[in-house]
Amino acid sequence: MYHRALEYDERNPDLHFNLGVVLMDQGRNNEALEQFNKALDIEPDHEKALELSAMVMQDSGTPNQKHLARLRLERIVDRKALLKNPSSREALYNLALLLSEQLREAEAITFLDQLLKNYPGHINGLLLLADVNVNYLKNLDTAEECYMKVLQLDASNQKAHHNLCVVYFERQDYEKAEHCFVNILSMHPDVTYIQHHLDVVRNILKQGQSNVFGHLGGPQSVS
Repeated sequence: MYHRALEYDERNPDLHFNLGVVLMDQGRNNEALEQFNKALDIEPDHEKALELSAMVMQDSGTPNQKHLARLRLERIVDRKALLKNPSSREALYNLALLLSEQLREAEAITFLDQLLKNYPGHINGLLLLADVNVNYLKNLDTAEECYMKVLQLDASNQKAHHNLCVVYFERQDYEKAEHCFVNILSMHPDVTYIQHHLDVVRNILKQGQSNVFGHLGGPQSVS
């Protein structure tokens, strides 16, 4: 019945979900999961599809599917928490984090904007928004603003300080990046990756930027 209905309404998430339930009842869990995932492709917040797909993946035994099952169940919990309290700090942040981990950054930004509107000093929210701006939106200016806000709230925050240095590096402002890495290394002298990134910057400055640009052909990452 549902196969026939899908021929006429392929973009109906409920039809995919209902077919998945039938397949699940028949013990055809892999096919059921495929239908649940199709429902979620159409409607990412389809709660019943999230719940039953998580159950199937939890029973699969593979680490990757168990991890994805946990993410989906957490998402259901956080969604319900937001229905009760639309400004819930924990739910807004957790949903943004889960969405960013699933590479759904555009949706993550929506929840981050809500979070920071209500809690402008939420450090983890600012760090996550900065990361999304660097890796997804490629907006280094906004990322820099976020890291600076974190450092105003917590001057010793290692992640914010280090990633601010990386922003300068990505802009190819190597002298500013060097000064930044020297500063953070003085506060965290035992962190080896900071020393390594400082060495990378100093090697670039030593070789001469014009020579380095010829070899790189574009921005370089120190991460």
